[in-house]
Amino acid sequence: MVLMLSEQDVRRAIKMADSVRLIEDVLRFYANGETTLLPRVSLTVPDSAGMFRIRAANVPAIGVFGLKTLTGYFRTPDGGYTYFAILLFNSATGALRAVMAANFLTGVRTSAASGVAAKYLSRPDAWSLGIIGAGVQAKFQVAALMALRKLPHVKIFDIDPVSATAFAREVEAEFETRAITVESVQ
Repeated sequence: MVLMLSEQDVRRAIKMADSVRLIEDVLRFYANGETTLLPRVSLTVPDSAGMFRIRAANVPAIGVFGLKTLTGYFRTPDGGYTYFAILLFNSATGALRAVMAANFLTGVRTSAASGVAAKYLSRPDAWSLGIIGAGVQAKFQVAALMALRKLPHVKIFDIDPVSATAFAREVEAEFETRAITVESVQ
């Protein structure tokens, strides 16, 4: 049976702390030559401002291989549309196991990689997080770092001060930490 997961299903199933641990494992498999990544495939969609891309990988240690598709169109509407999708297959049988809407999962995966980097590259006594940009990826980045350690202070810079202020209030409410806006990345 093929599992079909909507964005809402994925949101309910995925926890950031688990994602950071899984991405750390997969990065280790990659560093040890235990994964296969195909080169990215990119196609310009004729008569549009869009791109269609495919990324594929095999991770034998967890028994799966699959691919992610994504579209890149300038100024796409959010409105519940899916722009990223994942097909996941069983390594032992080749059977399709899941089809997942992956907008949310893409944000989690990207930020989980940042979380792994911060785990190894940041000072253990770090108490402040700086976020440059208050766009879609910003909340994922805060969530990934907060999954590693509770940081009491978040500084947010965005070229749009209104967006930065709104995001700071969101960070304070969701992560129960102090968030302030700054006028510069300095």
